[in-house]
Amino acid sequence: RNVTGVQTCALPIWEFERRHLKQLTTVEDLDLVCEIGFHQEKGQPLSIKQLYLLNLASVATIQRRLRRLRQLGIITPHRSDSDARSVVLTISPKLMKVYARYGEILAGHRGREPTA
Repeated sequence: RNVTGVQTCALPIWEFERRHLKQLTTVEDLDLVCEIGFHQEKGQPLSIKQLYLLNLASVATIQRRLRRLRQLGIITPHRSDSDARSVVLTISPKLMKVYARYGEILAGHRGREPTA
């Protein structure tokens, strides 16, 4: 099998994505996880209402995708510390570890120039 420089550089990334991130199948899944994780990292977890207001997709689509992501254990809902009536969303610790490893792989390939 003839492998080009681009494939050699990207192969570990593709393999990691296929093995560990295969549950994130749609653009909406990725958008939701990125937004939830971004706000979690800032120390300001998103409420479900705030997520709706980002207009990532229709409310029905967001509800459907959140239900699926909760069932897969990718996101976890919690009662807000500041307002017990509100539910905030966070990325599961398991997925946070996966993303930490993903970041290491991407950082290891940054700056490498693929050979043709």
